[in-house]
Amino acid sequence: MAAPDEARAVAALEKVQALSAEELDALITREIGNPMLGVFSALAKAVNPGGDREEVFRAVHLMVLSYALRVETEG
Repeated sequence: MAAPDEARAVAALEKVQALSAEELDALITREIGNPMLGVFSALAKAVNPGGDREEVFRAVHLMVLSYALRVETEG
């Protein structure tokens, strides 16, 4: 049997994975917003200054999904 925190994390992951593109966009807009997306982008560029656009995008995407999982876990 999974620990309570692990079970909550898995449930949050499943909930985020089940979102449609439109629902994920709404979650990002509602919970993260453009200012925080800018922070994520700046951070991704700072930690990988030689990274191309795709690498930066993937890093930002990972940060956004991590943030969304946190929101759903604490929800």
